[in-house]
Amino acid sequence: MSKGTHMRNVRVSDELWDVAKVKAESEGRTLSGVIRESLQAYVEVTAPYGQLDAQVVDADKLSPEPDPAQAVLECIDILSDALSDAQMTLGRAMRTISRLKGRDD
Repeated sequence: MSKGTHMRNVRVSDELWDVAKVKAESEGRTLSGVIRESLQAYVEVTAPYGQLDAQVVDADKLSPEPDPAQAVLECIDILSDALSDAQMTLGRAMRTISRLKGRDD
C-alpha cells in the first residue's frame, strides 16, 4: 500500500475488470492508476456538489456556477469513450483467443 492511500472495495463485473486490466497493461499502466485518474476526472467535473480536499483538485479548474446537465453529459462522454475502448479491446482479445485456439487444434 502506498503512503497516504488506503485499500478500497468496489463491485465490478469480472468481464469489465478483465478487459480494463488488459487495456491498462497494454498501455503500461496499472488498473489502480486508471481508477484513480478516472475518479479524479469525475471529481473535477462534479466537484461543486461535494466537499473536496484542496490538495486533490485545483480550485481554479472548477466553474463557480456549474451546469448540472453539462456535468452529466461530460460524464456520459467519458463513460461512453471508456466503454467503446473496452469493447474494442475485448473484441481484439476474443479474436486473439480464437486464433490461438485454432493453432492448438
